[in-house]
Parts: sequence; C-alpha cells; structure tokens
Amino acid sequence: MFLTRASMASLIALATLAACTVKETGATEIPDCPVPEGGTTPPTGDAGPSGDLGECVTYQPAAIDGTKSGTFTSGTDVVSIPLAATDVGGGLLKVTAAAQTQALEVSLWLGEGEKKDEARWEGGALDGETQTFYFRLHGGKSYELRAQATNYRDDKTNGYTVTWAYEPLVDCYEGNDTREAAKRIPVNTPIKAFLHAGIGPNDGRLVGPTADDWYWFELAEQRSVTMRVNVPGDNTAFFSVRDGEDVEVSCDDPNFGVHTSATDTAEDMASCSATLAPGKYWVRGGLGNSEEPGTGPGDAVPRTWNTPYTLTIDAK
Repeated sequence: MFLTRASMASLIALATLAACTVKETGATEIPDCPVPEGGTTPPTGDAGPSGDLGECVTYQPAAIDGTKSGTFTSGTDVVSIPLAATDVGGGLLKVTAAAQTQALEVSLWLGEGEKKDEARWEGGALDGETQTFYFRLHGGKSYELRAQATNYRDDKTNGYTVTWAYEPLVDCYEGNDTREAAKRIPVNTPIKAFLHAGIGPNDGRLVGPTADDWYWFELAEQRSVTMRVNVPGDNTAFFSVRDGEDVEVSCDDPNFGVHTSATDTAEDMASCSATLAPGKYWVRGGLGNSEEPGTGPGDAVPRTWNTPYTLTIDAK
C-alpha cells in the first residue's frame, strides 16, 4: 500500500482526541433536488405495450457533497466528516484528497453493526499530491469520513483538503433487500436494476450479501417459465425463482431448479424451463462473490459497480 495505515485500535483511540481547525463548505443535508450533474439516470426497463413495470417507484436521489479544508495541528488529529444518509438505492462516493504539503489518509466508517469500530476502506495522497478514489455506499445508511495525517511534521504547514461527491445508483425497485420487501415485476418484460452491494453493517474489507434483490410475479394461468438475466462484467451473480415456501422451484427436468449459476461469469444467462401453476412466485438475486468496498487512488470504477443488470421472466 502507498501509505502506512494506522491500526484499527489506534484509529479508534485517535478519534477521541481534539479535532483540527477546519473551514467547511458544501451541504451534507438531503434537499429536494434534481439528479446531480453526471448522476445516474434511473434504470427501469422496456415496459412494452402495457406500460407496466410493476412496483417501480422513482425517487429523488440524495445530494451528498462538500469540501473540508484545514491544517492538522498534531500527528494525532482526526478530522471527522459526518455524511447525510444515502437514498434508498445507495451509490458511490467520489473522494478527492489533497495533501497540500504532508501525506494524509481518508477512511470510511459506518457506525452500526458488528464492525462499527473498524474503518471499512481508506485511500490517501502522498506529500503534495492529490488523489481520487471511491467508496461504495449502501442505501439508507449514514457514513462518516475520517481524515488524518500520515506524515505530520512540525516544520510543515500540514494542510489538507477533502472533497466528496455522491454518485447515486437510482434503482426504482429498491428497497427490496428481503423477501418481505420484494417488489412486483411483470412477466415478459425486461426490467433493469443495480446489483449494488454497498458497505453494510456487517461488511468489512469485502462486501457480502448485504444487498440481495427480491421480486415477485404472479401467473393467472399455468405457464412455461424461463428466467433470463444479463449481469454486466465479471460478477458471479445468482438468481433463482422461489415458491410460497421460499423453496426454489424445479424445472420440467426435476433434477434442475429455475436458477442461474453462482459461479458463471458470463453476462447472459438463462435458466431451464418450468411449467408453473397459477399463483405468486418470488425471484431472489444477489452476488455470488464478495467484492471490495472501494477503489484505490486513481483506479477506475469497475463496470460491475455502476451498470444495471436486466432481468426477464419469460412466461409462455
């Protein structure tokens, strides 16, 4: 790593010390606002002739951006920057760290869950450098940035600037992270959503199944059903169709279920077909692998982080 990272225990202790002298600009509230410039256009799908997209509900994305500048007064100063809560869909936080003279590090914290006393990810800049990196934020969560000097010197000014800007992943089917919160989708209509796993309460250096996506659909009569999914990039995603008992439904060949592979990195996937009786069914989708919760300084955002997937329930 380009900087020597303080131990988690040290960071916790430092957080209790006196704060630096700072000047802050920018808003951290969530006002009623348009999609930020460069923000994400809400993915929905092709509603088809009926115009039905199920329980797709558009929402106003959060505006979380600002700048904090100041001078570290000692090698133990920790600057805390509380962030307003994310919107229901979550998104990415672009952070730019400018080390005006001496190196600094910026870490991301979520004050809930089993890892609330751990930094979830960090990035920084060396002496006199400016670096940009991204953190992945889950929906409906309040995070905190913490900045600290990593090369404090009494004979230097030790100035810094931290700028942050939220890039929402607007998903009109969120929040649908549980079976109980599943959203209705139509059959024979492709819908688009983000398979976005931001840092959740129990995620540490990797993000786990924090953000499963749940849907439900209904058949008015017996149909032959096939599930089709396009997941961009090299994610190993897993989607399955489930019955009222939360059991994966079997295909016409009872040796197989209506699901996609949890290990296949192909973008286009299709299940085998099942003849299903009239009634209500559920779809569960999620990542089959853990992913990092942030990028390194200067690294590009992976396409899998901010490109929606497409889900279609073909019913004939």
